[in-house]
Amino acid sequence: MTGAGLTTAVGVAILRYQLFDIDVLINRTLVYGCLIVTLGAAYAGGVLLLQMLLSPFTRGSDIAIAASSMGVAALFGPALRRIRDNIDRRFYRRKYDAAKVLAAFGATARDETDLERLTGEMLRVVDETIQPEFVGLWLRTADHEGQR
Repeated sequence: MTGAGLTTAVGVAILRYQLFDIDVLINRTLVYGCLIVTLGAAYAGGVLLLQMLLSPFTRGSDIAIAASSMGVAALFGPALRRIRDNIDRRFYRRKYDAAKVLAAFGATARDETDLERLTGEMLRVVDETIQPEFVGLWLRTADHEGQR
């Protein structure tokens, strides 16, 4: 495909599937590109290593290929999580920092019993992660009928 054809195809895909948030497309390209390279290298290295080690015992059998395939399949999930975390930490720092702040607030909310302190902490976290123009909190008061 020529350069103009590729550019046109990407433009049509962006318009058709409404991929206007292009940083998501770039993020996924980085994550899955790194994942393919990592798992490909692990597969090739596994096949070569296992064939060298098992060749005296297997006599031309494809056990090394099958074992490498299963090993790469087992590595897919952990490798994806680790690569995604590394890319988010390096290139999408704001998203990574917001996730850390929200996790810390979850621990605070679990342990805090003072409503005033918890309210202040929640407003601080919302302001830090989302950065809205205005932050407010409405709390429901207890009814006179004994309901909460």
